[in-house]
Order: sequence, then C-alpha cells, then structure tokens
Amino acid sequence: MFELVCFLIMLPMIFSVPILYVGMLGQQGQEKALLGMTVAIFVAIVCWFAFGNQLNGGANILFGSVSNIVTGLVQMEFYLYAIVMLIGTIVVTQGIRYFIGFVPLWTLLVYCPIAYLIWNDQGWLRQMGTLDFSGGIVVHLTAGLTSLVLARKVQPINDPIRENDFRTNYAATLMIMIGWFGFNLAPAGHFNQLANQVLVNTLGR
Repeated sequence: MFELVCFLIMLPMIFSVPILYVGMLGQQGQEKALLGMTVAIFVAIVCWFAFGNQLNGGANILFGSVSNIVTGLVQMEFYLYAIVMLIGTIVVTQGIRYFIGFVPLWTLLVYCPIAYLIWNDQGWLRQMGTLDFSGGIVVHLTAGLTSLVLARKVQPINDPIRENDFRTNYAATLMIMIGWFGFNLAPAGHFNQLANQVLVNTLGR
C-alpha cells in the first residue's frame, strides 16, 4: 500500500517535466517537443513492461504478484524520470522516429545495466558497497551523462523563446515538488523510522 501511494504521488511528476521543458521553447518548437516527449514516455513504458523490469532484476511485471507489480511500477517511474530528463536535451532537434529507436537502445544498454549493478543484491557495484537510495546515481547520473553526450550534437535553433506562462510553470513545478516526496519515500518500503527520516530530509532540502 505504501509503495502504491508513492507511485501515485510520483505519476504527475513524470508528465510535469515535459511541460516545463516545452514552456522554455519558442512557439514553433512547442508542439513538436511536447509530442516527442509524450511519444518517448509511452515508448519507455512499453520497454519497461516488455523487458526493462526483468533486466533490472525484477519479476515479470505482467504476471507477478501484486507486491512485485507495485514494486515494478515504482521502479518504472524512476526510469521514466531519467527518460524525460535526457529527452529534453534533444527533443527540439530530433523527430519521433529517433525516439522510437533511441529509447529502447538506451534502456537496454545504459539504464538497465547500471540499475542492476547498483540496485540488485547480486549487482557487482552493490556487492562492493555502492549505495544509491533514491536514484542519485542510477537516475541522475545515467540521464545527466547521456544528456551531456547528446548536447554536443545539438545545434542552436533560431526560434525566439516566448514569454513563459508563470501559472503553468508554477503548477508543473508544484507537481514535481510533491512528486519528490514519493520519489524519496518509495525506497523505504513502509512508513517506518527510515521513512520519517527521509520525509524530514526531503522537507529540509
């Protein structure tokens, strides 16, 4: 139940990130960017159900127990957050066909191996003592380094940035802020002393 609540809190967060990215673009690129990021998210969801969760060390998300399904869905949202962060780097310069090919390859070759090595009990880095409680390495490092590599190939676009709608940005930022509570609390597994500490630390940030 605790993980399910965290999943529901995190869900609006995933779709709020594209809104912020799109709000920073000119009128010409907004429709293309929003469509591209939406396609990337749904391609990523298909990848996670098809092979991502299993490569991450989880059970088959379609036929597992309720507990395994919920855990797999929470893990999927960590993965989706990495996807939306890195896709924002190239969403204006690449089309839908690119995302359809790129997302599965990145999932297979980058995210899942790193997630398995660090988060799975049998993972090499986990056994060496590497700790990553809520995605600082698995999510942000994989997305950040990939974005850095992709950004080198991005060419400036002559599309004047329009004035942002502060109300939309405020709402999206609020959803992301609330989502962080689910993001940070989910690894605790239950509302226990560790969850209380995570809650306090999240509020302190």
